[in-house]
Amino acid sequence: MNLLKKMVQIYSPSYEEQKLAKFLVKELKKRGFKAYLDKVGNAVGIKGKGKPEIVLEAHMDTVPGKLPVKMKKGVLWGRGVVDTKGTLAAMIEAATISETDKTVAVVGTVEEECPTSKGAWFLSKSFKPNYCIVGEPSGWNSVTVGYKGVLNFSYSLKRKREHFSSGNSAANDLIQFVNDLKKEIPDSGNGFSETGFELRKIEADDQKAEAKIVLRVPLGFNFKKMKKIIKQKAGKAKIIFLQELEAIKVEKNNLLVRSFLKSIRKEKGKPGFKIKTGTSDMNILAKKWPCPIVTYGCGDSKLDHTDKEHLSKKEFEKTVRILKNVIESL
Repeated sequence: MNLLKKMVQIYSPSYEEQKLAKFLVKELKKRGFKAYLDKVGNAVGIKGKGKPEIVLEAHMDTVPGKLPVKMKKGVLWGRGVVDTKGTLAAMIEAATISETDKTVAVVGTVEEECPTSKGAWFLSKSFKPNYCIVGEPSGWNSVTVGYKGVLNFSYSLKRKREHFSSGNSAANDLIQFVNDLKKEIPDSGNGFSETGFELRKIEADDQKAEAKIVLRVPLGFNFKKMKKIIKQKAGKAKIIFLQELEAIKVEKNNLLVRSFLKSIRKEKGKPGFKIKTGTSDMNILAKKWPCPIVTYGCGDSKLDHTDKEHLSKKEFEKTVRILKNVIESL
């Protein structure tokens, strides 16, 4: 777990991953990988030359906010230890000790915690793997097979000053827009088959109003129709669409999934499947790569982005062994 502790000690919020990326490239080279930074700043390590080709991917960036890094009673605390440096470190450890001639690529990607997803988009054009494991916390004994999609946009309105008692203000216009938009989402909620509405940011007065809104969308969501509705309801406000990713739910009847189930049982776990109401790099990679793909990783996803991120050494080591067994069995 020393590698993970060093990674967590390097502060790497979105757009500031370079120091961690350089550290990982050096570390991967020490472990015998061919390692480099790609054009967008992803840290890439490749081991082996044979088939099949397996890509293990997890993002390096975290949400903003430094936390003290401490190890206490076999539990590591710190920003990113769950989301998702813990899994990235486990992937590196597993790939290092795996006994295989297969081509194994471990990639730490940039900008997952922001609308750009630059690292995953570039990665999707750089490899054509036979299998892919995306790193996100699922708990060591579960595999994630689905994520909701997302429509992320900003709202901006400026209007001339009027007497406030008239009721005409940018703030009121924004409130009206939000209420009107919610009426267009009859199946709203946090379930996998529902559309979730998140008001991420709001600043408003009589002359200016700004907001950032995220829609978490289900399978089959009509992006074209919703974007048209948003623009109509916004009136004179400026709308900028920042991110658009389709929901994804992948097949479970394949060698990759079976290998995970077998490896989890070997660790005395009862394997389960999860579908998430957020998004991840799997939304991008699963659409671009026609190969078996799942998301897997150590830690409790309820701790994502919180000040209580922590991971036990016991769970980390189980995750390493499971990933090693999966790599060797494919």
